[in-house]
Amino acid sequence: MLQDTLDRKCAFKFERERLGLSQSDIARLLECSVVNISKCEMPSATKNSPTDIAWDLINNLSDNFNKFVDDEVSFIESAGFEPYEDNFVCTKGSTVFVKYFPTEQSFKDSHNDLELPYTYYNAVARAICDKLKDRGYSVVVVSG
Repeated sequence: MLQDTLDRKCAFKFERERLGLSQSDIARLLECSVVNISKCEMPSATKNSPTDIAWDLINNLSDNFNKFVDDEVSFIESAGFEPYEDNFVCTKGSTVFVKYFPTEQSFKDSHNDLELPYTYYNAVARAICDKLKDRGYSVVVVSG
């Protein structure tokens, strides 16, 4: 039973970090304290495991993340060598330029209507880069 709790805590933290989200980000989205999220991930706090609500949030964000990455890659592949551009990527010939936001302000300057932190979108950018590189694309990261 204890190992199940530790595995659940570890899996929650792993997925949160893969999504580029901090404990503060999750706490804000769940409208709870950062201390609660910290305890959900802390191995020594054996009685505090991530709640079903927290898991639902993480799973929903993960599904959206994966769809975002898959959609961007599909759009790029369907464009072939035709120019393609959206808020996060653009193509020129066989090169794909992926926007990466060095600061929260640089993200807000061009995407002030999005709810999630820039670190989430940077995690998406990293996943897009990895997928495109695996498929043989030349990828260049540019400041957003």
